Amino acid sequence: MNIIDFALILIVLISTVFAIYRGFLASLLGTLACAVSLVVALAAGPRLSQALAGNQGLTSMLSTYTDAESLIGDYDLANTVVLGIGSDTIENILRSVSLPEVVQNVLRQNMQTQAFQDQQLYTINDYVSTTIVTVTLNTLCFLLCYFLCFLALHMLINLISHVFYFPVLRHLEGVCAAVMGVIRGGITVYVLLAILPMVRTVVPFELVTQYIDGSQLIPLLYSEKLVLRILVG
Repeated sequence: MNIIDFALILIVLISTVFAIYRGFLASLLGTLACAVSLVVALAAGPRLSQALAGNQGLTSMLSTYTDAESLIGDYDLANTVVLGIGSDTIENILRSVSLPEVVQNVLRQNMQTQAFQDQQLYTINDYVSTTIVTVTLNTLCFLLCYFLCFLALHMLINLISHVFYFPVLRHLEGVCAAVMGVIRGGITVYVLLAILPMVRTVVPFELVTQYIDGSQLIPLLYSEKLVLRILVG
């Protein structure tokens, strides 16, 4: 286990202790708030991302921070038109840019379908850069929607708890609250791990990759289905 594993365990432990302190019913509502926030983020994140994608200043800033335009390296290859390129060329491009596998899948799909033609983007460099900026923006919008909804619902729960008395279970109050805390912490970890492809793309340092690859918990909790849904918006 490494520092990432300990950080994930700490998140769950903090959630569990907080749940025991708050009690079962309040923790149950908090767990439901996490689940609702996840659904809201999956629905609202893509819409927010589409709205922000038209902001040239924001997309230019993301392109700069992601260093997307310098990934290909080969000038001639970078300026090759996507239309009509074969699968072998696409695979060579994917090997050249060295992106996380799930991001490579999105980039492959975008090039195969010429997804950005309506934006008047035609070269491989355009597709690599725009794909990275898009998946980064989609991920950030998902996280923003999740945590805004999460905070709003928890403020509502706290307000309700101050107005109405939450009864205590006669038996196993602490155990039931702890279970809710573990579930809530698990959902939080599940959501946070969705940023891994973006981290590996934007921060391609060997040490970061080693920590991620060396984690024992990430393979158990990481959901490629959720991440792919977030990345494609």
